[in-house]
Amino acid sequence: DGDRTLASLYDLIPSKKQPRFVHPIGAWNIGRIVVSPNNHVTHYLNGVKVLEYDRGSKEYRAQVAISKYKVWKEFGEAKQGHILLQDHGFDVDYRNVKIKELR
Repeated sequence: DGDRTLASLYDLIPSKKQPRFVHPIGAWNIGRIVVSPNNHVTHYLNGVKVLEYDRGSKEYRAQVAISKYKVWKEFGEAKQGHILLQDHGFDVDYRNVKIKELR
């Protein structure tokens, strides 16, 4: 359904990106995820907004409830914790990973 593609919320919500903004395999894409204090999350790909959602909202929880993540209580709603970079067994390169706390 597109929810396992670039800049999506993996296995939950597909990003809405136009192919012209996606760099080809072998070229770097630039991703940015902003999580606001009110739990509003925005995904950007190469400077273009491609996804927005609210963690903990009715809509978010409905998506989790029909996913493989339903077995984890309050999945994705932790106030703090670890960041996961996925690869699924294929070669993946990351560069310039930065985490900045917004106040």
